[in-house]
Amino acid sequence: MSKSLGKGLQALIKSQSIVAENAMEDGIDINLIVPNRHQPRQIFDESGLEDLTNSIREKGILQPVAVRELSGGKFELVAGERRFRASKIIGLKKIPAYILDIDKDEDLLEMALIENIQRQDLNPIEEAEGYLLLIEKYNMTQEDVSKRIGKSRPVISNRMRLLKLPLEIRTALKEGLISKKHAELLAGLATSAQMIGIFQKITRDNLSVKKTEEYVSKLRKAKKVISSKKSNLVKSNLSTKYESDLCSKLSTKVTLRHKGKPSQGKGQIIIDYFSHEDFERIYELLLEVESN
Repeated sequence: MSKSLGKGLQALIKSQSIVAENAMEDGIDINLIVPNRHQPRQIFDESGLEDLTNSIREKGILQPVAVRELSGGKFELVAGERRFRASKIIGLKKIPAYILDIDKDEDLLEMALIENIQRQDLNPIEEAEGYLLLIEKYNMTQEDVSKRIGKSRPVISNRMRLLKLPLEIRTALKEGLISKKHAELLAGLATSAQMIGIFQKITRDNLSVKKTEEYVSKLRKAKKVISSKKSNLVKSNLSTKYESDLCSKLSTKVTLRHKGKPSQGKGQIIIDYFSHEDFERIYELLLEVESN
């Protein structure tokens, strides 16, 4: 079955052995169908589901759902979760369905992923979590996932990088508060503190993707200056750690300049900012530290 997996749900259905052809005509008792436990989609748009419910009420189900047979006369949903949910809301007793011959759980997950990805129903985090499940649970490589899902390897890799984002940012992406491109820029940063700092700036100042890209670029250049600049100042390992900690906390370039030996306790702390808004952000962070 895996040879067909990049070609779309209809190709998969046509390639499958349909074990009960009359199921399309007569339908299956809806109470015998259980949801797909490997369903990658976690968030369902309520308004969209309401529209589908109204459409089914008026015109019926135009495309059967797909299920596989379980023991005890039950069936597991393979594809068509929204149609299944809408039918239950309406109170339908039976639902038209293709019964597919699927034995492996990984094939079930792949089909659910394909349907949702091709319909663009998954948010980027749900998509990435689906890929991760294929890799971790079924011992696939990114190359395997790429071939079987029908997406390029760079796309798979970029989606999975989003899973390194802090929970706050992943939740915002799921809820549509930031775009996929915003999230990809944040995922390219070195530390969680930097990601959170710039994420807060994006949401507070309503930064466009272009503005965010410019801001991230400035931050990276500032860090390169820190690492490449040869200074004659005396620096201990401890002062380097302090500098790194401050950079992460403030999400900007911070330079410590000691006069003489660091143990003498004299010097300067230089904090860079790149705009008036950036200054206000850092100012507020420093005030928070003072109040604590």
